[in-house]
Amino acid sequence: VLGMSKAMYPMVQLIGSGALQHHPNLKFVLVESGIGWLAWLLTQMDDNHHKRHMWESPRLDLLPSEYFKRQGYATFADAIVGLMVREVTGVECLLWGSDYPHDEGTFPNSREVIERTFIDIPEDEKRKIVGGNAARLYGFPMD
Repeated sequence: VLGMSKAMYPMVQLIGSGALQHHPNLKFVLVESGIGWLAWLLTQMDDNHHKRHMWESPRLDLLPSEYFKRQGYATFADAIVGLMVREVTGVECLLWGSDYPHDEGTFPNSREVIERTFIDIPEDEKRKIVGGNAARLYGFPMD
């Protein structure tokens, strides 16, 4: 929970300040914060944008969720709830990680965790989340 709360503020600031609007090639990653909360925050930010856009400063050209989907990423190790709401967050911004060598990570049971966590996730989405998105973000070759 602590990681989640520490990730919310910088995400809101990056989006709300206009930094992502002014720097469309800037990417950011929320690390060790999970993803179960992400859909809720994106929905709340979009709702506030719709209701209070006349007071926004700076004015955003896109919805807050669109900036996140374009430029943001979030890591997780074992977050079934976060995967259930991927229609809100999008798939391209989700990065699975084992968090090795930390004790809260999935090692040495990473394969079992992936199979359990991704049991109902389509194979193409699973490939993106487990490695393809990170490869694209960091410029790693994919074979």
